[in-house]
Amino acid sequence: MRFLYPAIILFVFALSMGLLVMNTVFVSPKEEALAFLDNVKHGDLSRAVKRFGGNVCRCPAKGGWGSYLIYVSAQEPNLAFTVGKNFSVGEPKIHKVNHPSKSKSVVFWETPEDTVVDVPIKFEKSDRPYFLPLKMAYGYKMTEEDFNAFVKDPDHEAYKGFYLRLRPSIEKDAIMPAKGAITEEAELEFQAILKDKSRLLKKDKDQLEIERRQNEQAAQELREMFGDEAADYVEPKDAGPVVKADGTEMAKAEIEKLLPRLDSCLVRLHVVRKGQLRDWTIFHFAVIANVLDLADGTQMKLKHSQAPGYSMDEVRPQLKENQDE
Repeated sequence: MRFLYPAIILFVFALSMGLLVMNTVFVSPKEEALAFLDNVKHGDLSRAVKRFGGNVCRCPAKGGWGSYLIYVSAQEPNLAFTVGKNFSVGEPKIHKVNHPSKSKSVVFWETPEDTVVDVPIKFEKSDRPYFLPLKMAYGYKMTEEDFNAFVKDPDHEAYKGFYLRLRPSIEKDAIMPAKGAITEEAELEFQAILKDKSRLLKKDKDQLEIERRQNEQAAQELREMFGDEAADYVEPKDAGPVVKADGTEMAKAEIEKLLPRLDSCLVRLHVVRKGQLRDWTIFHFAVIANVLDLADGTQMKLKHSQAPGYSMDEVRPQLKENQDE
C-alpha cells in the first residue's frame, strides 16, 4: 500500500501534463486565429488581448495590446471596427513562413514556428462599417464638393488612417465602445487605457527608453503617411460635418446613405510560437483585399488601402502554403 499513493499521484501528474501538452501541441495556428476573431466579434477583448505577444522583437504599443482594438488609441493597424460586430468567417488559408536558420535548437520542441493565417470575413448587411473621408474621420469640416469627390473615388489615398476611418456610424461617440458590445472586464481595461494611453507598468530606464522610441516611431509613421499635415491627424475624432454651398450642414442620415461601406475583407494574422510546447500567439495583423459597397449598388475592391511599402507583402515570397496545420 505504501507505493499505491505515490503511484496514484504520479499517474495523476502524468495525465495532467499529458493533457496540457496535447492541448498546447495540437492547437493549430488556424484554431488560434479563429478563436481570436471570435473573441473580437463577441466583444471579449480581455481574452483577445491575452492572445497577443509571443515574439521578443515586437513590443505592445503604448497602452498595451488592447490599443489595437479601440479607436481612441489611434493605433494602426486596428481592429476596432470589428469589435462586437456581426460577420461571418470563411475558410482560412495557412502559410508557413520559412526563415533562414541561424542556429538550431538544442531540442526539436524548442524550434520556433512562424505562420500567416489569412481569414476571409464578410459583414452582415446591417453591420457593415462605414468608410469615412479622411477629414471627416478626424473631426474636420469638409465641403459638399469634397465629400462628393470622395464618394466618387473612395480608393484615393485610402491607406491614410484606413483602419481608423472604418466606423460603426457617424453619430457622436461612435468611436467609443457601444454599451453591451464588450464584456465588463474589457470595459474596465478600456477605461484604464482611455485614462492614460501612454502608461507603462513600471517606469524604469529601459521602459522609458522603449516609450521614447515608440513616440519617435509613431511620429515618423505619421509624417510618412500624412506629410506636412501629420499634426492634423494624430487622433481620430467624432465625424466632422459636411457643409453645403449655402452654409447649412448635410443631414447625418443623408451622409450615411452616400458613404461606402465595407462588405468583406481578408484579415491576415501573423501567428507564432517559440516552440512546440508553447501556445500560438498573434503578434501582427493586417486587413487586406477590402471590398466596399457603394451608394449606387456597385462594389469596389480597394487597391490603395495599404500604405506604400506594406511590410507583410514583403514576406509573401517566403511563404509556403500548408493546409495540413
